[in-house]
Amino acid sequence: GSMEEIVCEAYGPGGVGIIIEGVTDNKNRTINEIKFILSENNANLAGQGAVVWAFAKKDGAWEATMRLPMTEGDRETLDEIIATLEDNPDIENIYTNAEEIPEIELVSE
Repeated sequence: GSMEEIVCEAYGPGGVGIIIEGVTDNKNRTINEIKFILSENNANLAGQGAVVWAFAKKDGAWEATMRLPMTEGDRETLDEIIATLEDNPDIENIYTNAEEIPEIELVSE
């Protein structure tokens, strides 16, 4: 079949916004797979426009303009969602407006 692009908006743990971009030959299948991954992880698909307001499109990528602080538990769930979505071959990019975690410098001897 022909390939088409999809953009899904979702609410993740703690109300964090997630934008999921993909390319698929079967839109319904991919969206159902996304819905399933989200529902397994306390997240759900949001209506069009529900999440993108917290982002700005910059050089073809979505950049969060309003970031959301997260608890450690929500952060772990979000990481789980992202990892599972990334395993799906139809999904290309995932953006969230979760607050950046400061990188922890590991000092090696």
